[in-house]
Amino acid sequence: MRPPNKIMMESIIVYSQYEYADSPLFILYVGIPEVPNAGGILAALDEWYGTTEQETMEWALEFEIWARAMLLYGGLILNPQHLALDEVKEEFLELLCDGPENIRTRYERMFDVDMDSLKDAWMAAGKPERFEFDPDTCFSREG
Repeated sequence: MRPPNKIMMESIIVYSQYEYADSPLFILYVGIPEVPNAGGILAALDEWYGTTEQETMEWALEFEIWARAMLLYGGLILNPQHLALDEVKEEFLELLCDGPENIRTRYERMFDVDMDSLKDAWMAAGKPERFEFDPDTCFSREG
């Protein structure tokens, strides 16, 4: 049984346009209009993307989606496709302010979700632009 104050469902925003039509980006909605420390997070993301072997044009749209999600929609991408976020997971989590929204805790919980399970849930819901998801109902990325 879950503790009464544990968040069960997470609101997920989906970006499925252009190169992401077949493999959408899933964005955790944190519940406030702007993600705290968005500037620090964007600076770190810019450095991390910039040190990959990719040309800027390969990851520029994804970086733009990060910025829009954080500054306009209060969201954080769960499955970037041009950045191995798992390689910088600890540094990324350190940049997140937990606060009353439990952003760091919730993102870390969603980080372990198998993205195929998340995609299956989105497809089963009819591919909406936003849907509710319970991360405790699927397998983790590790197994």
